[in-house]
Amino acid sequence: MGGHGYSSFSGLGDFYLDSLPNVTWEGDNYILSQQVARYLLKTARSLAGNSTLPSAGVATTITAQYLGEYLRMVRANVNKQPLLPLGSPSELEDLNKLVSVFGRRSAYLVWRLLDRMDNHHQTWNDSLVAMCAISRAHSQYIVLFNFVKACQQLQSTATTPQQHAMSTVLESLCCLFAVHTMERYLADFLEAGLVTAEQAPWIRQATLIQLTTVRQDAITLCDAWALPDYCLHSLLGRSDGQPYASLTAAAESEPINHLSPALGGYESVLKPLMNYERWRETGQYSKLNQYRVTSNPVIQGLSKL
Repeated sequence: MGGHGYSSFSGLGDFYLDSLPNVTWEGDNYILSQQVARYLLKTARSLAGNSTLPSAGVATTITAQYLGEYLRMVRANVNKQPLLPLGSPSELEDLNKLVSVFGRRSAYLVWRLLDRMDNHHQTWNDSLVAMCAISRAHSQYIVLFNFVKACQQLQSTATTPQQHAMSTVLESLCCLFAVHTMERYLADFLEAGLVTAEQAPWIRQATLIQLTTVRQDAITLCDAWALPDYCLHSLLGRSDGQPYASLTAAAESEPINHLSPALGGYESVLKPLMNYERWRETGQYSKLNQYRVTSNPVIQGLSKL
């Protein structure tokens, strides 16, 4: 996009001003993260107080399912072995495996914070950073869970070659989101024992592989949103694919470019500074200035206007 992005014709300024309030209507993000953390801790306390945890398949919330599953595995893991070690790099393409990894990572962070607050008397204010972390981990799990669910539904209902191809592309995009998130927040997964230091390079390599795969359909995926030009309000993202012709036409039709005061600013301020003949007559120039003026063809051309 380059310097064109700074132009009002790009539409980025209006797009930013229209989009920014949508994520702050209900308050600052840190306030929202505390509300999410409060719900997660409340759910974890409820599960910890029950001697019988809900079994898989029982009607309950998604949050209670992955928190309960993690607690069940911790209680059964007497030897403190890694809960979900990766067996091979190919498992990073298994969407169900990735959902399990994300769920256990989020659950680990929740239970660790709950232990610090309830058993080690860590205060609420001292827990704010950790609350932001568990809120982010939980949100990423929910996004991945629903993304995978949608991909699997599309795959199961696909009847045409186009639908099967669409399912394949979306699965690659979903996998890219997962492995990229794992690479970005690798410390969480390492600390939770979900991956080892030797397996960490697998994640980086998986990200590169998925980038290569998704790149082939990147333009199509963007165009799939089918945002009309009226909504984008941008000369750079036009549906006709003619950004430069549109920028030129817009600049020529811009009223400010036809106002005499704007043009007068050049005549009264800039042009005299670029007029080498005037400098030579008044003697107000140095050898360095003389060299710059006489050796620069652009300034030479402007001085002759």
